[in-house]
Amino acid sequence: MGREECWEHALGGVRTLVRDADGLPIAHGGIVQRRVPYTDRSRRAGSTPLARPAPSR
Repeated sequence: MGREECWEHALGGVRTLVRDADGLPIAHGGIVQRRVPYTDRSRRAGSTPLARPAPSR
């Protein structure tokens, strides 16, 4: 998967920023809904592209 394709895959969804008790950011990421074909139907699934913890964690 190329760089552009990775970026496009990460767009959309819901983003979140996780903070510790002192309010410092410790992680960020998002969840993007995807449809996964399964037998004769498709199922909804979540993907977490580009989720990252803080370097110090």
